Amino acid sequence: MRTFILGVGAQKSGTTWLHAQLDKQPSFTRSFTKEHHIFDAIHLPECVGFRTNVELKAMDLLKSGHESYEGHPIMKRLAMLADPNQYFAHFNAIIPNPTGMSADITPSYSGLPIQVLRKIRNRFDRLGITVKVVFLMREPITRAESAMRNHLRDQGKIQDVTEAEANRKLLRQVGSEEDALRSSYHLTVRNLRKVFSSENIYLGFFETMFEDSELNRIAEFLKIDPSLFDTGKVVNASPAKILYPSESMLQMRKHYSTVYEFVKSEAGFDTSIWDAAVGKITAS
Repeated sequence: MRTFILGVGAQKSGTTWLHAQLDKQPSFTRSFTKEHHIFDAIHLPECVGFRTNVELKAMDLLKSGHESYEGHPIMKRLAMLADPNQYFAHFNAIIPNPTGMSADITPSYSGLPIQVLRKIRNRFDRLGITVKVVFLMREPITRAESAMRNHLRDQGKIQDVTEAEANRKLLRQVGSEEDALRSSYHLTVRNLRKVFSSENIYLGFFETMFEDSELNRIAEFLKIDPSLFDTGKVVNASPAKILYPSESMLQMRKHYSTVYEFVKSEAGFDTSIWDAAVGKITAS
């Protein structure tokens, strides 16, 4: 069976680690990037910046006179954005028969609407490629906080930010449109279930993903060898933690109550694990 792995998030929830483990599998063909950002850039207003960024980089590449620009990853993404048929043709070409696989693990695909998910499934179906969806979730406060710290690190500001400043930034981030796109797990799962059969959806959790049972479960789902997994390497880890006031944590926890209730009732997840994760970044 030829397989396309559609990773739909969540951001800062182990997707980079997963892609690194897939890359070790003999049956896996790596595409030119982990995150293609095609369907989010086309269909989600919050992600239009991904398209703009590609277009600007493509212009710079053309101006530079780069000798091999036609095969450059930026030019490939530009072609896919202009004509999504190029996306499906690309994966059809690189996934070998009869048991090959490849992946697009783009966390912001968590916000894709049902009609876009259905189009992706149907197009690959016509090519004889089965779509398997992987959705890794993480406690939403710690996910947002990790993303915020990662952004500060990339800006070179992580060493200078005070805990008070970090608290204000996190409170602004929680509940924003960007956060809703990435942390509305209940909406993502419900959309996935309306398009894909249950045997083609994997729901996992960052906090438990390195447990033997979970490693074996995702290996069985993807039909890959778990003995090749590197469980000792943290990929794209954020810098040292900051502690936040308990009052702020209670406010943010209330905001995510629907998400907590959903993963407990419909995914069977023990949310006390999430409570413990929040406790680790809460000031005593």
